[in-house]
Amino acid sequence: MAMTHQIRSKITKNTLVHRIVSVGFLILLLVPLGFGILEFGSDDASLAGENRNKEVWPESSLLKTDFTGYTAQVNRFMSDHIGLRDLLLNLHAKFQYRILNKAISDKAVIAKNGWLFYSERDALKNPTELASFGEEAAAAWLKPMLDYQHLIERHGGKLVVVLVPEKHHVYSEYLPSSYQYTRDGHRADVIESLAKLSDITVINLLDPMLAEKGFGKLYLKSDSHWTQRGAYIAYRELISTLQQQNKNIPFNSWDKLEKMEPVRGSGDLATLLNLNGEFEEEYERYIPVHKQRGMNIDTANQPSLLLVGDSFSARLNDFLPSSFTGIYFVHHNFRSLPTDVVAKRKPDIVVVEIIDRALGVPFEVSER
Repeated sequence: MAMTHQIRSKITKNTLVHRIVSVGFLILLLVPLGFGILEFGSDDASLAGENRNKEVWPESSLLKTDFTGYTAQVNRFMSDHIGLRDLLLNLHAKFQYRILNKAISDKAVIAKNGWLFYSERDALKNPTELASFGEEAAAAWLKPMLDYQHLIERHGGKLVVVLVPEKHHVYSEYLPSSYQYTRDGHRADVIESLAKLSDITVINLLDPMLAEKGFGKLYLKSDSHWTQRGAYIAYRELISTLQQQNKNIPFNSWDKLEKMEPVRGSGDLATLLNLNGEFEEEYERYIPVHKQRGMNIDTANQPSLLLVGDSFSARLNDFLPSSFTGIYFVHHNFRSLPTDVVAKRKPDIVVVEIIDRALGVPFEVSER
């Protein structure tokens, strides 16, 4: 009897433990779901870092035509709308980083000395892994640029192509040891060399940036983009190239910029990994010449500029307004060179700015 009582007591305790675990598990599932329904604790900061919008509920018609696609979209919808999503992702990211020294996303790599590197779109591939990009590939890449140059020249303008290096091309010493970087076969080098035979003006920024990296940060440790110092090098090389072509364009040197108080913060890669607080850094800020109080810069007689670029072009606009007039920006979306705006505005200078990761596929000359 005593043994039977002990067995029953043990079964009762085990059953109670199982019930507590089950209830706890249900609470863990239902609380975020309930918060999601009430839209509590969902500020979408993580989605902004991922550079995308919330997933929407799929159309019912998709259920009939693509059941797998329908269920996948429902799954993404539930993931995006769950309550406390940002808090849970942040806790998960900190656990992965502090305990396992890993990132929650394969879009960025945690490297040495607190450096982060962007890893999508072949950005971290070693040039030796892109060895197929030889002169033939470079010629195919330059062909639409040559067509674009002819179009611009028919409207009285001049084309300049600016090739921006990836952050790890400049700061390769901070890459994880598992990434072996070499410059052999560097795509921008091949394009620059062949462009000289094609009469296309190409500015390859890698060497100028390598020469300047000892004077200040050209890229933030936690961001994929260049700093004002990095963008200034592009501005300086652009003006220098245009002045060689007898263009009367004023140049404002770095020492004319007014320095502001430095600030602390973290960049887009830290946001992408939900690790903003882990990768804060201090960075310098300067007021561009054309934004300084009391400065009156007359660019009325200077050439007009069309800037066809990507997110790196934003920093260039800290410098270009002091040297050009009528600046107009168009995003190339990593694939297209707009023609309509050239025909409409007839710019004197067209600058096509391209980050290295977009050099793998030739651009298209498009009607937009």
